[in-house]
Amino acid sequence: MKFLFVAFLFCFSTFSFAQKNKNEGKNFHWLSQQKLICASGGQFQPDMKKFNDGMKLEGAKVVFYEGLRGYGITMMGQTAVNRTAQFDASTAFTLLLPAKVSIGTNDSITYEMKGWRFMTAVLGKDIIPGSIVALVVGPGIDWGSLKMKRAVSGNGALYKNLYIAPLGRAEIRFVFGFVALGARGIYRYDITKETWKQKLGPDHTLPGTKNTGTSIEFFIGWGNRHFE
Repeated sequence: MKFLFVAFLFCFSTFSFAQKNKNEGKNFHWLSQQKLICASGGQFQPDMKKFNDGMKLEGAKVVFYEGLRGYGITMMGQTAVNRTAQFDASTAFTLLLPAKVSIGTNDSITYEMKGWRFMTAVLGKDIIPGSIVALVVGPGIDWGSLKMKRAVSGNGALYKNLYIAPLGRAEIRFVFGFVALGARGIYRYDITKETWKQKLGPDHTLPGTKNTGTSIEFFIGWGNRHFE
């Protein structure tokens, strides 16, 4: 209980300080008054249940249950939709690093998954308005592609799964001088087909994969605070 009380006081004082700074400006539109360019890293978690179930039937030692780790760059700032409507916008490009599972005696069959994703999120609003601390929420879209390489005794086949997924995001941001850091949580819903399209190699049907799921990213880099 004591911890909760201290946490409440900290959050309240932070909000009050941020709110005070924000209201010193003439225009109050629930905007963060921050610009950030940061390196980012985190975990991308697609829905691999159907794929993993298929791998288990084939006798996989491990499955794709941890998702993919990714690193990239992200940018955040204000954008104007028209003359009167302004929002907090975010973009991010992430390379998803390879994850690998093996099947069969002496790992004779392997699956390696990797990919990329590009997030665009324009219609955000800061619910803790201020220049130092911001908590931005809003919708967006995730665009991306997963690649799966299936190798049998050294002979490989390549598959792709392109996706488009509307998302909801929440990101907490801190800017101290020219140093910015924060974190972003995302839930996305894949509206494209779950099937993998084969690009190279011998024919083999892969279990479907939906890229509905969560992502969490952390970022650190350059930040700037400005007042309207």
